[in-house]
Parts: sequence; structure tokens; C-alpha cells
Amino acid sequence: MSSTTDDADTSPEVMLQFYRMLYPFKSLFTWLNHEHIPTKLFTHREFAFTLQGDVYLRYHSFNTAEDLKKQVLSLNPTRFEIGPMYSAKPRDKKTVRSSAFTPQKRELVFDIDMTDYDGVRTCCSAADICSRCWGFIAAAVKVLHSSLVDQFGFRHLLWVYSGRRGIHLWISDPQAMDLTDDQRRALVSALTVVEGGKEMVKKVNVRMSNKSLPPSLWGALSILRKLFNPLVLDDQDCFGSEDGWETLLQLIPDQAIVETLRTEWSKHPARPSAQKWDDLGTFLNKTQGIEHQRLFFALEDIILQYTYPRLDAEVSKHRNHLLKAPFCVHPKTGRVCVPVDPTNVDRFDPRGVPTVTQLLRELDAAGEGADWEKTSLKPYVEMLDRHTMGLMEDVRKTRRANYNAFYGYPDPWHLDVILLENMTTMSTTQPSVAPSSTAPSPSSMSETVSDTSTLLFGFLVSALSIFAIFMTSAVIWNRLVARRRAIDAMLAVNAPRESQRLYQPTMWEVWAMPCERPPPWLDVKPVAAQNCVCPASSLQSTQTEQAVSFWRHHILSRVPPEITYLFQQPIPHASSASRDTDMAQAELSDGSDLQISLLISMPRAQPTQQGNYEHRHTLHEMVFATTNILYHDPAPS
Repeated sequence: MSSTTDDADTSPEVMLQFYRMLYPFKSLFTWLNHEHIPTKLFTHREFAFTLQGDVYLRYHSFNTAEDLKKQVLSLNPTRFEIGPMYSAKPRDKKTVRSSAFTPQKRELVFDIDMTDYDGVRTCCSAADICSRCWGFIAAAVKVLHSSLVDQFGFRHLLWVYSGRRGIHLWISDPQAMDLTDDQRRALVSALTVVEGGKEMVKKVNVRMSNKSLPPSLWGALSILRKLFNPLVLDDQDCFGSEDGWETLLQLIPDQAIVETLRTEWSKHPARPSAQKWDDLGTFLNKTQGIEHQRLFFALEDIILQYTYPRLDAEVSKHRNHLLKAPFCVHPKTGRVCVPVDPTNVDRFDPRGVPTVTQLLRELDAAGEGADWEKTSLKPYVEMLDRHTMGLMEDVRKTRRANYNAFYGYPDPWHLDVILLENMTTMSTTQPSVAPSSTAPSPSSMSETVSDTSTLLFGFLVSALSIFAIFMTSAVIWNRLVARRRAIDAMLAVNAPRESQRLYQPTMWEVWAMPCERPPPWLDVKPVAAQNCVCPASSLQSTQTEQAVSFWRHHILSRVPPEITYLFQQPIPHASSASRDTDMAQAELSDGSDLQISLLISMPRAQPTQQGNYEHRHTLHEMVFATTNILYHDPAPS
């Protein structure tokens, strides 16, 4: 369905009705904010407005979707654009220092414009677009979407039709939002293949030193091989005219083949592009060796040059670049900038996109009180909402995972709590008493017993409810306080239990001892050391090299002279009784506890010229990093 002159009407009256009745401000808010409650992703986000007469207003920000809608209705812009999240609110830009006003987060955006394909498309030119030349945009979407998902791991990609002759891509993954300008520039450079202006014939120069394509382009080439014949050869017939085949021949490296084909094609100018491409394939099969390889690589480059995405790199390189918001109206065509499904991009027809006047007619037909849900805009808004739901679900999972990792246990607010509900309706009927007699009748006695039972049952249910609330509070208290205290108490002990096997983080103690002489390490007892009786023979620092066990020799041989490790004999896994008996005869095994302390000795003061030490400083030896490790001796001596 092509747009008529009336459908392209974007007068101020039409735009005001569109913003008031149809624009999905709430959907736009949740998409930019990633949550239902306003965060800095929205409140510190820049909005820019283009008013009638090309008046441009920047650095606006809003707290809620309603605030944004009020401002849009007040200004009635022809369109508005979205920028980055700044370190301060953009509306306060004039009140903060320039160094304190910098872009922090921004979606990674791409812009593909059909005018960049004017050198290869034959059906339209300049600002015109049709379903045939849309095939180039469809090929670009398939290749770029596949590369960003498979190679960079992005998941939340929103494609939006620009309203006239192009398409925009918004990537909202947290990793993409945090990219710096340098990182964005490097990413865009990796995705840019077609470069050069109109004066440059060969625009693909990405081959490596061995003339092969980079592995990052193998997947793109596989996709484009399937699209090249139906798009470039059959539909566009890019080599049908003399200018078209001359451009093709300039990309062939073998001059003999070029002259032969030029002569042949000049004799048969009506020869279609598919047959001319087959002629090149025939020469490719005839060549061998290096000539075959050069021609084969040239044909691959031709496929890339005609079909690979042509990116507007400047849009993607900088976080402070503004891009038109989804669901805005293009002032030249009247079409709405609607989301596009990348899996069905082939079937997307830009001329079938609803226009603003068409939507208003549908709204009038739906009756009073109708909104976008009663118009052809509904499937596009729902597409944005589905995209936002996936984004918000990932944000929720990430936050919950970070919470669990920080506290070491599940989120206490997601406990399964059994709630008891009182399903009994208490009777409000008062017991009846016979007016003619002071004695109660049998019927009144039965009613009294029934009421008493009801009250008793209600009391029991209330007591059980209070007990359930108490138990629930106890569970929450245990999760929030008692368990945290127990974990802190375990972590405060430097030597963990054998059964824990150092699953808890290591805690360090600090202990300093002033002394007049450097004490031997046998005498040092750090406060964090395990109190155990060790045979003196195993601790003497004068042990011979043969008597030193493997674990001690292995560590001491790698310690600088300024640092000394203090050891206690490894304790085998055994009962407490056997451990306190004869440690010298205990046989070590993997998993024994090894007490290691790190000792740093500060140097003594130098003696004076008279040779005395009256003014010398007291020597301090500081023991820190005292901990237990699990002993493992792969080759004990």
C-alpha cells in the first residue's frame, strides 16, 4: 500500500493528535529504563526535540513517562531524539561543571541508509525506496544481526525502520551500554568492510597477508553467497548496462580475461547479469594455480562489495550521538518509525508501514476512548514490549545473581512461606432469649453452644495464624541475621575446620612483637597460629638439607631473604586424641593442615661511629598473612 499525499500529512494538528492519542510513551519508558521504577537510565537520559521551522532543543531530561509526554504535547515537535545517560541530569547541564557532565551509558547504535547503495541499486535512487531495493537492507540486517549475536554475544537487538530509506539498530545489553567511545570505534572498525567514496572502484580491502578473508567474515560471506544471485543478478540486474559491467570488469585482476569479456559483452549488450557472472565462473574453472586463486578471491570481494552492510560509522562511534526515537513520524513521508522483526525482514515492505493520518482514521473508526491497541500500530508496539520483557528479565536475573554472590545465600525475599488463611466466617448473630421466660429454651441453648464453638474455632485459627507469622519472622531472622552472624564467626577464626576445607574466604591476622634481638622462628607464636605441641626436632632451624621435608624445602627455597615463613608441623587428618600424642610419628597425607605465617623483619639501626648502640631503634618483626592451607606433597623426601 503506497502512501498518498494525504497520508504524508504531518501538520502540527495531526502530530499533536498522534502524540496525545497514539504514541506509546510507557513502552518507550520501560525500554529505555530497563525497569518499571525510574532509574538513572531514564532520569539522566538526554532528549532532544526538533520543532517546526527546524528549531533544535537539546539537553532535556524527565523523571517519568508522564513528564516526557507533557513536554512533547507542550512542544509538539516534528520528531525527538534519544541520547546517552549522563553523570548528571541533562536539564542541569548549566549548573554543573563540565568535567562532572559526561556520558556514562548508551545503547550501541547502528545506522544503515539506502543512499549508500546508490552505486549498486538500479530500481531507485536518492531518497526513494521500494520493496526491491529493500533487499539490500534485508541482506545487511541478516549479516549484521548474525555477526553481533554470534561473534560479540549480544542478545537484545532492536531493529527500527527509519521512516524513509534506512534502518536503525539499538543494542541494549549491559555490555553494550558500558562501551566507551574507543571500544565502540574498535567494534565498528571490525564490522566495516566496504569503504571508499564514489571515486574508488574497489571498496573491499580486508584480506590478510596470505590473501585469505578474516575468519570473522566467513559467516557473512556464507549468508551473502545465497543472496547475491537473486538480489544483484536477477532482481537488480546490476551488470546489465554498460556502466554496470565496466564497473565489474575493473574489479577483475586478470587483464586478459577482462579484454575477452569486454569484447564478448559488447557484441551482446542485452546479455543479462546472471549470464555474465556465469562467464566469469567459466574462466575461473579454466584457470589454475595462482591465477585461479586471484580470480576466486576477486569474485568473493565482488560479492562483499555489492551486498555487505554499509554502515554510517560516525553514528556508532560516539556515546553522545543522538538517534531518532522509535515510533516517531518521518516528516517527509508521514510513516511511523516502527520496529522490524529481523527473522522476517525479507517480507517487510517500507511502503506498507502505517502513516500518521492512516492511524488517526483507524482511531476515529474505533470510537471514543480508543488508543493504539485499536489501530494497525498494535503489532509494532507489542514487538517492542516483548523485546523489553526479555531485557528486563535479564536485568532481574543479573541483580539476583549479584545479590546471591554478595551475601552467599539465596535472596530471603524469595523464601517459600506457608501462609495460613482464616476461611471461616464468624457469625455475628446474637443468641436469642425467650421473652416470656427467664430460662433459656432448648433451641437457644443449641444456638449458644454453636456460637461458642465458632468463637473457639476462630480463636484457634487466630492463634495458629499468629504462630505462623512468628515462625515466618524467625525464618527471615535466621536468614538475615543469625546465619550472617554464624558465617562471620566462622570467618573470624583463622584456622578453618577440617571439614570446611577452606571453602570460606581466608581471614588474616596481624601480630607485631618488639624485641632487642631477632628471635628464632621457633619462639614466635602468632596469635592466629594453631595451638599444638610439635616436636622440637622438626622445628629446629639448623636442620640439615637432607632432614628438611619436601614441603618446607620447597617453600623456603623460593622465599626472598627479607621474608621468612613460619611453619608448624602439618597435622594429619586424625582424631584429636591421636593428634595430641606423638606428632613425630604421625604419617603425613594429602589434606593435612599446614600452618604458615609470613614474617617480615625490619632492618636494625646501624651502629654509631663510636661503635655503641645506645640510640638504636627497637627491632620489630611483624607477622601477617597467617592461615591454614591443605598440605599436598607430590614428591616427599
